[in-house]
Amino acid sequence: MDAYTISEKLCLEKHKRVDEQLERINNHGERLKDLETGSEVQAGINKILAEQLAELMEWKKQQDEKPAKRWGTVVDTVIRWATLLILGLLAAKIGLQ
Repeated sequence: MDAYTISEKLCLEKHKRVDEQLERINNHGERLKDLETGSEVQAGINKILAEQLAELMEWKKQQDEKPAKRWGTVVDTVIRWATLLILGLLAAKIGLQ
């Protein structure tokens, strides 16, 4: 009887392992679907990040151009005032003679 009980326990243990492996095999399709879905989600996230990166690069380019515009405005203002000063001095000189 002891030999029968031991071999029965051994058989049950082997069946348990086989059942676990079979369950893993059966769940393999679901795990693959989950990975596929995860890949699709990651691709969507990558697309959004690429769009945001492009927007940030465009914004940075615009920000880099702003100081050049400011200097252009300053130079333009200085030239206008200098021209007005010269014209004023010329007008004053002509008016005094």
